[in-house]
Amino acid sequence: TSPRGAWWSATTRPLGPHEAVPRPLPARPALSKAGGRPRDMGFAVSAPPYPFLRRRRRPVLALFAAVAQTLLEVGHTNLHARLGILAVLHTWTQRLDQHPHLHCLVPGGGLADGQWVDRRKYLLPTKKLAEVFSAKLREALCALVNAGTLSAGRYSARTLLQAAQHCDWVVFAKRPMAGPQQVIAYFARYTRRIAISNRRILAYDGKNVTFSYRDRKHGNRKAKRTVSAVRFCRLFLQHVLPAGFVRIRRYGILSNRVRERTLARLCARTGASDGPCKVTEVEEVRP
Repeated sequence: TSPRGAWWSATTRPLGPHEAVPRPLPARPALSKAGGRPRDMGFAVSAPPYPFLRRRRRPVLALFAAVAQTLLEVGHTNLHARLGILAVLHTWTQRLDQHPHLHCLVPGGGLADGQWVDRRKYLLPTKKLAEVFSAKLREALCALVNAGTLSAGRYSARTLLQAAQHCDWVVFAKRPMAGPQQVIAYFARYTRRIAISNRRILAYDGKNVTFSYRDRKHGNRKAKRTVSAVRFCRLFLQHVLPAGFVRIRRYGILSNRVRERTLARLCARTGASDGPCKVTEVEEVRP
């Protein structure tokens, strides 16, 4: 199954200093010319492995690791440079169903021997990213199953892994916006999301809950879903992460260990003396 990115509501708020965009880094989603249409960068899990990822720390960490390793390795192979990655975990669709996926913000280039390497048309081939990502995640999940530290509930773990091998794994990359400010404002909307906002809950009669959602399979039209109150609670709570779990992570040249040093070096090399480009507000976006 193909992954689908989605829009959720966002409250107006200032961005913190850690969300500033350094001028030397052309912060834009990775591009792909597959099919002639660049798409929004996102990694999603095909349907069979979903039972592995329900509120479980180790398989979700394996998802983060698979995405980071994929981007860094393919970036090294194709660009001969080290990329930077900012990844945010989401686990839901607008129907509140399980849909584990990462939204990734990747600068439009990387560092090689202290020099910035860039590509104008596209950054990395999405087909290759999908192949490497699929192999790495399946390998990590298989290792956890073999070690006896991971099960799939009522499902057969090995059957699910075999089914995942025959699924189509797709990586989406979207054309970048007008500039770094717009990209960060767009990406910031994903960092404070919960599974559903209050305004999407339309009715509750004491037994059933009705909420709105966007039907991605039918032209993104507005639709309604009605479920029992107990079912609604289960749908919502399945997206609550383990206590203390970090859902926003950085890798490569944007990792916490090297980020400040790397950005300072790039500023010095490019002569950028006016510091980072800051965004003050994110406008509210309604689904």
